[in-house]
Amino acid sequence: MSNEYNTVIIDNEAFDIFKNKLIKALTDIYGSSAEVKEVHTTKNNDVKLTGISICSKHKNMGPTVYLEDLYNWYEKGMTLGEIVRTIIKMVEAEEDNLDFDAEDFIDYEKASKRIVYRLVNTEKNAKMLEKVPHFEYLDMSIIFCYVVDSNSWKRSNMSGTIVLYNDHIKSWNKTAEDILEIAKMNTPEIYEADICHIGEIVDDMNNSMSGSMLTFSGDVSQVPLYVMSNKRRQYGAGVILYDDFLEEFSISNQHNFFLIPSSIHEMIAVIDNGYIDPESLKTMIYQVNRECLSDTEVLSDSLYYYDFSKRELRLV
Repeated sequence: MSNEYNTVIIDNEAFDIFKNKLIKALTDIYGSSAEVKEVHTTKNNDVKLTGISICSKHKNMGPTVYLEDLYNWYEKGMTLGEIVRTIIKMVEAEEDNLDFDAEDFIDYEKASKRIVYRLVNTEKNAKMLEKVPHFEYLDMSIIFCYVVDSNSWKRSNMSGTIVLYNDHIKSWNKTAEDILEIAKMNTPEIYEADICHIGEIVDDMNNSMSGSMLTFSGDVSQVPLYVMSNKRRQYGAGVILYDDFLEEFSISNQHNFFLIPSSIHEMIAVIDNGYIDPESLKTMIYQVNRECLSDTEVLSDSLYYYDFSKRELRLV
């Protein structure tokens, strides 16, 4: 289960007391109907998290609730009882998502239909990249995942994923090149590309946030910004790898363009109209990555440029 989390300073002793109280309370509530246990996970960008896994006896896997954000709520005054009730609601909402059939994963003929790729930061994921099949792409890396589509995920157009490790492809008797080829076919089908002008997104935000202080004013229809992602809005930065995707965008706009790694979920294309200051864009990327994104969502501090004449994406 994915929570939002940022880098925070935590009192380890107090956190352990909080964690142990939660585990005891949840164990008492679930009794023999589920296994409640502590888990430790390394997420994207080598972010290490502590969680509680709650697996029903009739399931082969269960949701994991990460505790760092919940501990922050606890420190700000949320009671332990309120947090326990929150966890139970989160688990109930996620249980349908985890109808994972291990046999489908073991059988390569079945698993191969769900293998996709995504982009991650190479430097921040150096330890993980030693253990997973990958290919470097500029200062990023292409890794591979198995998509778990279950009932409620399908209804919400979302999906869960399992990162593929070297041991997985070895058990299938496949190479990294084999996995790349199948992922090239699957990813555009499962994660269909989507491009929106920034004006469409601003309109949607303003329409859905009446009464919120987060509103926009002025005419943004002429701002040369486009958000590139997929229709699921999950790991959408990878759309830039789709065949002819960048080239066709450049042709349709009749310009080269800068590419901002907004997050692992999307890229932002800035049309090069001759008035763009690359250094300002680099400063913006650096600040947003540190002030607005959770650590796991950061893709890169770099700015990229697509040159249509060379059919090339390069670092600026």
